[in-house]
This record gives sequence, C-alpha cells and structure tokens, in this order.
Amino acid sequence: MNTKLWTALLLAGTVVLTSCTDKDETTDDTAVAETLEDTGEAAVDGIPIPDPGEEYAPSRWYDDGGYHGTPETAQQMGIVLDVPSYVQGGIDPETGGHFYVFKTFEDQTDFSVSLYDRSSSIESVHIHDGTGLVFGEEVPPVQVVSPTQVRWELEGDTVYVLAVYSPGGGFF
Repeated sequence: MNTKLWTALLLAGTVVLTSCTDKDETTDDTAVAETLEDTGEAAVDGIPIPDPGEEYAPSRWYDDGGYHGTPETAQQMGIVLDVPSYVQGGIDPETGGHFYVFKTFEDQTDFSVSLYDRSSSIESVHIHDGTGLVFGEEVPPVQVVSPTQVRWELEGDTVYVLAVYSPGGGFF
C-alpha cells in the first residue's frame, strides 16, 4: 500500500483514539457547579488546572472576557512578583465562581486581595494549592477583614488558585 495512504490512516486512527475518552476520565462540570452552589467551595478530587504560564503576572488583574467558573477553566495569570493592586472579574452564572491560576515568584510569599463588589455579592474568597497542576486543599488565610478582603502567607515558587464565589453571579 502507498506510504502516504498508510500515514493518513495512522494519523486518522490516532486522532480517533485520542479523542475518545471514558466518562470516568473526564471531569463533570455539573458536579463542580452543584458543589459550588451547595457549599460555596469547589470539590477537591484531583481536578486538573491550567498551567499559569511563564510570563510575569500584571499588577492589575482584569477579566479577559471569558467565563472561568471552574478550576479547569481558571484564568491564567502567570508568575506573581508582587500582590496585585487590583483584581476584577465576572462570576460564571452557572457555577457562581471565578478562578485564577498563578505561580508565586521564589521570594513572593505574601498575597492579599481587596475586591470591589460591583454587581455581585461576593460570599467568599479562597486560595487553593495547585501543586502538580491539580486543584488542591484550601490554604488557610492569616487575616480575613471581610469576604472581599483577605490575606495569605504562601510558599514561593508554587502554583495556586484564587477562587472568588458569588452565588448570584455578577461582576466584581
């Protein structure tokens, strides 16, 4: 048989095999949304998160226009050199959350947010460990002033997920 034909058949077979997955291998977004609605926190079951990237994070975090309502769809912010001076985003109306994934620089251990509640009613803000690009356990805050003003001590050179929860949706 012709070499080009074999190559095309092999490529087509590979595409079919890699695009077919078991339901068990995929994350159920409905389960994440239901957990957010019930508890205000996402389930921690080895949920994969995006790589935050190798670019330095901006000092002001603006919404990029997409919904980032699950850990798997977290907005990628890059490497944090300093606490962001401003964070804004739109709450996913289906999940009640907005997630950001970032990595701390080697000596960046202090992290805080002071969010401005515009049309949302922020219920809580959390940071979760993202080691291994997996949505992990919540990092306890060192100071909670309000649901929108929280401070954490983090490890340097580590991936984290910032999660903002507002059951009513909206913009912050």
